[in-house]
Amino acid sequence: MPEVGVYPSQEINAFATGPAGNTLIAFSSNLINTMSLSEIRGVVGHELSHLIHYDIARILVVQGIFDVLHFVLCVLIASWLFRPSDEERGTGELNIVKFILKWIFFEILSAIMRLGGILLVLWYTRKRELAADKRGAEIDENTKATGEPNSVSLLKFNPEKKKRGLLELFRTHPRLEERIERLEKLKKQQKLLDMRKETETKTKTQGLQQEPKKEEVDIYLEGEKIPLANLHPPEIETEENNFTLLNMPPGHPARAMQDTFYLNHNLLLRTHTTTIQP
Repeated sequence: MPEVGVYPSQEINAFATGPAGNTLIAFSSNLINTMSLSEIRGVVGHELSHLIHYDIARILVVQGIFDVLHFVLCVLIASWLFRPSDEERGTGELNIVKFILKWIFFEILSAIMRLGGILLVLWYTRKRELAADKRGAEIDENTKATGEPNSVSLLKFNPEKKKRGLLELFRTHPRLEERIERLEKLKKQQKLLDMRKETETKTKTQGLQQEPKKEEVDIYLEGEKIPLANLHPPEIETEENNFTLLNMPPGHPARAMQDTFYLNHNLLLRTHTTTIQP
């Protein structure tokens, strides 16, 4: 379980951090004083989801992979771009103007690749936030029951400035409207799944209740349907019905005197559950 801490701050914020086995969920003091218990539970579910799915490590891995690719591409581009031309090899002189233009082109190309990497990491971060909202709703029973998206409560207290157009690509978190819409969709899907399970359970129960009625047929009476409750074997039986006809001949251990109550040499108290089934 992660450690929980509170740090003094006027901002309303919470975050999860730390490597596996040494994690922490921190809450600002103003968050504790401002939010209700159900809203704090939603925030906890959201932050727990980040820790469960190792989101910090995932984002760092994506960032690290891009940094390696960016470095390799820059080396390859630089080795190709700044390779001396045949003319420069022959004269041994460097064309300063051409070198400056190549350097500017290289910096622009490198910046474009860097920008693409930043946008990729931000996109992946938004995806992990949406996944944390979903898992947080599953963790927080109150959220799942009421549909109230408590896992995005922080944004209600910290409204973001609306970004339009290309600025949307630079968000670290999805828009509040999108997050609530996804949680509402999740709630509807969960309701449909619950209704389907309930219907399947009722169908199985009804089927199990009807099956015994269909099978109440005595196969020894040519399929005649008889109520099973009326089949009562006699309490006093003959030795032949109680033992011999049930494949227990004389000398069988079940016929011992200490295990059977004999009324006379031929009659006895029934020693089996039933003696009327061969």
